[in-house]
Amino acid sequence: MKSKILLVAKKEYLKVVQKPSFWIMIIIIPVVYLILVAISGTSASSVEKKVAEEVKNVHAVLIVDQAGLISDQLLLGIYQRSENKETAVAQVESGKVDAAFVYPTDFQESKKIEVYAQDTSLISRGRFNTVAQDLLKQSLLQEIEDPNKVALFNSRLEVSSTLYKEGKVVDQRFETFIIPIASVLVYFLLVMFSSGFMLSSVSEEKENRMIETVLSVINPRQLIWGKLIGLTFVSLTSLAVLGVLLTGIIAVSTNIFPIKIDWSAVDWNIGQVLLALFYTIGGFLFMSSIMVGVGAAMPKYREAQQFSSVFIILSILPIYFASILIAEPTGTIARVISFTPFTAPLILIFRSSIGALSLWESILGIMVIITYVAVGFYLAFKLFEIGSLELSKRISFNTVFKKENKT
Repeated sequence: MKSKILLVAKKEYLKVVQKPSFWIMIIIIPVVYLILVAISGTSASSVEKKVAEEVKNVHAVLIVDQAGLISDQLLLGIYQRSENKETAVAQVESGKVDAAFVYPTDFQESKKIEVYAQDTSLISRGRFNTVAQDLLKQSLLQEIEDPNKVALFNSRLEVSSTLYKEGKVVDQRFETFIIPIASVLVYFLLVMFSSGFMLSSVSEEKENRMIETVLSVINPRQLIWGKLIGLTFVSLTSLAVLGVLLTGIIAVSTNIFPIKIDWSAVDWNIGQVLLALFYTIGGFLFMSSIMVGVGAAMPKYREAQQFSSVFIILSILPIYFASILIAEPTGTIARVISFTPFTAPLILIFRSSIGALSLWESILGIMVIITYVAVGFYLAFKLFEIGSLELSKRISFNTVFKKENKT
């Protein structure tokens, strides 16, 4: 009995290690990890560089000291006094100065500093808040003998920040991010879950030889589309259930915790919503075509699952570009990966939902997604037609093209 167990163990071991895919995955995983770490490091350094550049580019900050607290000795270099709040805010709004700090007359009671600044990027929206607080505290330290100012120095300060972009006030509330967050979340749930279902559905039927019986009564394309429609409804059901649960959680949490969401402040831009919906459906169809192709090309489900992980990693790669995308949503990197296979749908969804996608990029994105879906399904159908009944070896693209040339 012991020898039989060892024989089976040896056979199973050799069966796995003799496959090239085993060694490829061993090599690919650490390489991909190192690449992702490098991207994350580059992303972080890019953000730091962006913030540093914005600090260097600050040329003028107006100080409206209605409370009479800021010391003249500290107003050097970029700092300039302004006697009128409206004039200072107008200069910020027009872009003539970078920021204005207003210390109102009732500051002793309100403890509130008003900061008005230009909106340069998401990551630097609060860059002047600490500066405004420190300027006040340094001024207070110069008159430490005044008990009122000592109490003010030790108090908790509040900063009211108003940002301008192209002459308009920028809405900084959490509600403005609900659409981007929801769009990305729906994409992940739909694509990740459904593509996995499609892979297992094709591979397992092929592996247990049920595919032979099924294909005797229906052609391959009808079978694939039937699976796609059925699994799409599975995903929509999952999203509906998750939506109901999430609504319940939000309702309960708002009663327990002081979390208030003003739904009237959510920007329900119908154009952006429809565009995000198109990119989500396109990404889902593209990933589904990839999973059909992989499932049909591989003889076993286990091999298909291992190989498909490469494409799944590629599809979630934009996460590691998050810092770069937030810092420069219209930068070169953001634009390049907006039209790259696997990363395109998610990046286009994100950029569109935050209003960082120009009209020509939106149109090009639609054309690119349609092209990727068409090419993906063309290859998936060919791989399925050839590989669905091939149970002993994987199907290569050379086999597909050779058969295409013969026909």
